[in-house]
Amino acid sequence: MQKGLGDVPIINSTGKMEVMKVEMQVESVSGFSGHSDRRQLANYIRRLRPKPERIIVLHGEKTKSISMANLFKRKYKVDALVPEVLETIKLR
Repeated sequence: MQKGLGDVPIINSTGKMEVMKVEMQVESVSGFSGHSDRRQLANYIRRLRPKPERIIVLHGEKTKSISMANLFKRKYKVDALVPEVLETIKLR
């Protein structure tokens, strides 16, 4: 998607492959890696200006994701959550 991909194959709720058209603006955050550890992610959040209103932790083991969200809440006073599988979160 970062390179302009217009269609993305997904598995729909019935388990079938479906092609979904990308109808969104895609932004990249330089300096952010999907392979950062807990310390690196915490330092990244600490340096963000302005502070994010909400952080959604989506990747990793459930207990570790909850722990990371709790760190963001406690240390940085940011609303952080870990959605359940198939949970829908409306973004504004």
